[in-house]
Amino acid sequence: MKNLCFGTYAKILKICMGSSSQKILIGTMLKSVYENYDITSDDSAVSNLLSCRDNLSPNVTEFISNIEINAIVSYFKKNVITQLHPNKSKLIILAVIDIMLNDSSDNDTIVEIVNRISKEKLSKQTEFVFLDFVVGVFLYTLNISNKDGASCVGEITEAYVDGFLDRQESIKLIDSYGKNVNANGRTNIQNGNNNMMFTGDITGGTFNFNLSEKKD
Repeated sequence: MKNLCFGTYAKILKICMGSSSQKILIGTMLKSVYENYDITSDDSAVSNLLSCRDNLSPNVTEFISNIEINAIVSYFKKNVITQLHPNKSKLIILAVIDIMLNDSSDNDTIVEIVNRISKEKLSKQTEFVFLDFVVGVFLYTLNISNKDGASCVGEITEAYVDGFLDRQESIKLIDSYGKNVNANGRTNIQNGNNNMMFTGDITGGTFNFNLSEKKD
């Protein structure tokens, strides 16, 4: 049994980094939620998150209720994706989905928040917008107890991730899901309103949310 939480997710990204460091990668990701929360020089905090010894700081979780999804997507495109190895995008997707399929969440749990894709649908998907996937799963993990991954995070190694090398041809990376809907017919919330906001929480393993327009 594996558990998809911030630590197990971030461990995969760490393994698939380019020339960055784990402190910079993890710290940069969390600054997307609250800019003033900076652990880019805190070895202990980053290590405890990656090993699932600690839950995410309230300095992060207290700010997730009013996240602007498009702002997070733009931030990740500029500051996070550039820290990942350009040839390991498919490995990240395949490894994350493997963990997702082996955790205890319900099949209808929304695990990719950007495009509201459920665990069941994501497991059948063959085309992915990498940026959306990375951000969408990141947002999901913010609502999961990080300590849930303590029993399995040790299994997430470079060898584990490399185990998906021969499956890379099974999926395709695309630039976008289309103007109105993505490849599987789901509404893409990024299209049509750049002020869309995320509000909600996860209860009982299923992501319950609503979408509202940002108020000026």
